Amino acid sequence: MVVPLLSASSDMGASRLSGYIVAIVILIFLSGYFSSTETAFSSLNRIRLKNLVSTDKKKYSKVYFLSEHFDALISTILIGNNIVNITATTLATMMFTALISNQDVAGVVSTAVITIVVLIFGEVMPKSMAKRSPEYFARLTAPFILALYYVLYPLVWLMGLLQKLIAKVFKKKDNENITDDELITYLDEAHTEGGRDE
Repeated sequence: MVVPLLSASSDMGASRLSGYIVAIVILIFLSGYFSSTETAFSSLNRIRLKNLVSTDKKKYSKVYFLSEHFDALISTILIGNNIVNITATTLATMMFTALISNQDVAGVVSTAVITIVVLIFGEVMPKSMAKRSPEYFARLTAPFILALYYVLYPLVWLMGLLQKLIAKVFKKKDNENITDDELITYLDEAHTEGGRDE
């Protein structure tokens, strides 16, 4: 005798199922947004960004502000990304639990599906696209992430304080002065990006 995996249709109506799917799609989109934002700001060329700010301050002022507060930006992204990913996982578990009568199977299917979907659409694809055009993606994502930065500021401030405490505990004692080779590399990069002439 084969035990049916799908529960009775009364367990979940079509509208409820649609609600779950729409909510999960929105959350995956937000996960991709946070991932692309992180990659875009991590990949920014600071010399090119300064040139863009000087030519079009209105478009790139938010990008420049966030790049100057990079640690706080990363904290904001991590908080937001964790919230949407955890919520998406919870909703997916609830949906598959209602769809599949066998709870063990429902848990396995939910974990597998949400992991693959988040990996592809929430991580790999957004980061790959943002890596190709970091300045463009940073400009697109800056307004919302800046608003979220202010909303989450108390949490961001606490995380920054924790980072400083950890940094003091694991403080490097090595000489961090710039070396001649590093200076030459910086100048070579500046020349390549058009920030310095020969």
